[in-house]
Amino acid sequence: MLEKCLIKNKRDKMGETTKGKKTDEIFLNDPETEKDQETFLDDTDTTEDKVTLSEKNKEEDKVNLEEPPTYDNIENEEWKENTEEIKKDVICANCGEVLRETDRFCPFCGMKCDMMSEDLTAAAKEKEQPQDTEKNPEEEHSEEEQRDGQEKTEPQIESEIPHICVEEIQESVRKEEYLENAQSDIEEKVLEQETQTQEYTADTGHTEEEQEPHYTEDERRQQVLRMAQQDVNYREQLENFDKKEEGKPKKKKKVWKIVLGTVASLAVLAAAGVYAAGVYHFQDRFFLNTRINGIDVSEDTVEEFNNYIGNEIATYQIAVKERGDVTEHLTSADLGYGYTPKGEAEQAKDLQNPFLWLECLNTTYLYTFDTLTSYSQESLEQSVKNMACFKEENVVQPKDAYIRNNGETYEIMPEVEGNLLNEEAVIAAVKNAVETGATEISLEESGCYVEPVRRQDDAAMNNAVQQLNQYLSTEIEYIFGSNREVLDGSIIKDWISFDETTFEVYFDDEKLAAYVAELAEKYDTYNKDRHFTTNDGSVVTVSGGSGYGWKIDQAAEVAEVKQWIAEGTQNIRYAVFEQEAVSWENCDLGDSYIEIDLTRQHVWLYIDGKELVSTDCVSGDMTIEGRMTPAGTYTLYYLESPSILKGEGYEDGVEVQYWMPFNGGVGLHDASWRTDFGGQIYISNGSHGCVNLPSDKAKMIYDNIYPGIPIICYYR
Repeated sequence: MLEKCLIKNKRDKMGETTKGKKTDEIFLNDPETEKDQETFLDDTDTTEDKVTLSEKNKEEDKVNLEEPPTYDNIENEEWKENTEEIKKDVICANCGEVLRETDRFCPFCGMKCDMMSEDLTAAAKEKEQPQDTEKNPEEEHSEEEQRDGQEKTEPQIESEIPHICVEEIQESVRKEEYLENAQSDIEEKVLEQETQTQEYTADTGHTEEEQEPHYTEDERRQQVLRMAQQDVNYREQLENFDKKEEGKPKKKKKVWKIVLGTVASLAVLAAAGVYAAGVYHFQDRFFLNTRINGIDVSEDTVEEFNNYIGNEIATYQIAVKERGDVTEHLTSADLGYGYTPKGEAEQAKDLQNPFLWLECLNTTYLYTFDTLTSYSQESLEQSVKNMACFKEENVVQPKDAYIRNNGETYEIMPEVEGNLLNEEAVIAAVKNAVETGATEISLEESGCYVEPVRRQDDAAMNNAVQQLNQYLSTEIEYIFGSNREVLDGSIIKDWISFDETTFEVYFDDEKLAAYVAELAEKYDTYNKDRHFTTNDGSVVTVSGGSGYGWKIDQAAEVAEVKQWIAEGTQNIRYAVFEQEAVSWENCDLGDSYIEIDLTRQHVWLYIDGKELVSTDCVSGDMTIEGRMTPAGTYTLYYLESPSILKGEGYEDGVEVQYWMPFNGGVGLHDASWRTDFGGQIYISNGSHGCVNLPSDKAKMIYDNIYPGIPIICYYR
C-alpha cells in the first residue's frame, strides 16, 4: 500500500475550504488518503499548475505552523538539539520530508530510504543550516525570499514522485503490517494537535490575523519528526523483518518420507503374510465363531467334529437342577439319544470360503441340522415322568400368602413355594436341552414349578392388613359419671372382616349400633324409676316426671364412634346425648336440689350438698280429683316475683310474691292466706296442686335456687 502525505494539495484542487483550519495533515494507511494520492499521481496538470498549488500549500502551512505547540514539555534546549541533528538528515524523494541518515524507511510515506535523491539531500543540508534565534526584520525578509525560491523548485521534485513511488509500491505493501501501529499513532497526534488548536482559537476568541506565527516550517518538520520517532518498536520491527525471513529454518522431510515409506511397505508385507496364512489355515477348518446345533466347532475339521460328536453322544447326559439343591441326571440312554451323520458337517464347511476368512473376526456362523442327532420322544417323556421329583412323597404343595388374626392383630402369613412341578414344562425344558446340546438345566430358571398365586408382598393384602390393624388399635374410654366403659380391639375385632379374594375390608355397622344401644340401656335415666335416698336415709322409688335424666342419641353416637374406630383413635369419650341431667350422682340430682316429701308434707333445699332450708308445706288436695300434686323428678322452669296465679275457683287471680313453677302449672310459692302448714291439711284442705310455703321460707328458697335445679317429689 502506498503511503501519502500530499493530501492538502489535492483537496485544494477540489475546491475544499481550508481557511482557519489545519490542513497539512499526515495520513498513513488511510483508504481515503490513498485514493486521493493515486488520483494525484495520475493527474495531468502542468508543472506550472503544480508550482502554483505548492505555493498555496506553503502559505497555508505558514498559517497552521504558527499555531501554539501541543507538547508543553518541549523546551529550547530540545529544539536546539533537534536542529543540530537535522544537519545529518536527508530529504525523502517521495514526500519531501526531512529524514535521519539512519532511517531505512520514510516514517511519513513508507518509502525506502535508498531511493532518496542526492540533490535533494544536499539541498536539505544547505537549507537546514543553524540559524540564530534572534533575527532582524531584514534577515527574516531574506529568509522568506529564500523559502519562496525553494518552493519554486519543489514542483520539479513533485514531478518525479510518480516514477519513484511506482517502483517502490510492491515493497512498501510488504511492510504494511509493521507500519500500521506507527502510522496510526502519528495520525492521532496530528488530529489531537488540530483539535487543541481549534479549541484554543474558540476559547481565546482570537482571529487568524491575531494569531502570530511562532514556528517556522523547519520547526514544524522537526515536531512531526519527533512524533514519528515516539514509537521505538517501529524501527526495531523493520530491522528485524528481513532477519526473520532469512532466519527461518528449512524443514527436512526427505528422511521422514523414506522412513514412513519403509514402514508402510513392511506393514503391507506383514498383512499379506497374515492373510495368506489365514487362507491356508481355513482351507479344511471351520471359521471362528462357528456353532453347529449349539456346539462350538471353531477351527475344527469336519473329521474332528464327527469324532467329537460321536464321543460326546456316548457320554452325554443332562443335569436337572431342582429346588432344595437337588440334582437328577438324564443319560443319553434315558433319552434314546444318538448320532447319525449324513454329510451335514461337510455341507456347512463348503459354505465357508477360506478366502473370506477375515469376515469371521466379527461374524457368528450358526448351523442347525435336524438329522445331526436324534432322540426318542417317548423315551424322553417316560424318563422325565420317572424322575424322583414327581413322586408324591417328595412333592410339597405351594400355598398362597394369607391374612391371619393372631388374637391381638392381623398379620400376613408368607406363601409356601413348595416343589410341585408342571410336567409339560419339564418335558419341554429337557427336550430343548437335548436339541441345543445343553448339559444342564435349572427347573427354577425354566419356570417349571407351580408358583403360589399370591405372595406376602401383595399390595391389596398389605393395605387390608394395615386397615384392619388400625381398627384394632382403637381404644375409646367412655365416661358415664363415675362409671367407665372401654371400647378396644378385643370388641372391635368381631365387627370387622375382609374378602379373602379382593381383600376389601368390611365394618359391621349393626354390631356397632347394638353396642351403643347397650350403653343406652345401661346408662340412660330418662323417664326411668329412681331409687332415691331421702332426708331420713330411707330409700324410695320415684317414677315419672317431666322427662328428666340422661338419654343417649344413638344414631349420632354410632356415626361418630365409627369414624373414631376407622382412624384408630385412642382417647376418652363422652357420648352424644339427646337429653342430659345435671349430674350422674344421687339419681342424677347432684348435690344441689329440692326434695319434697308429699306424704310428710315437708320441703328441703340442698345447695352444694348442704341443707339450706327445711320447712313444712301444703300440697294439692287429695280429695278433689285433679288437684293432687304429682310425684316425679322435674327441673325448675323459671323464677317470678311477684306473680298473679289464676285457676279454677280464683279466676280473678291471686297475687303471690315468690312463684317457682316446675311441672306445668304446678310450682312452689308463698301462701300468705294460710297460717298452718304440714300435717294432714293437704288431704281435705289442700291446694289446687301447688306446694304452699310460709312466706319467709318461700323467700329463702326463692333467693337460693335457679332455673334448671332438680326437684324430686315422692309419696311414701
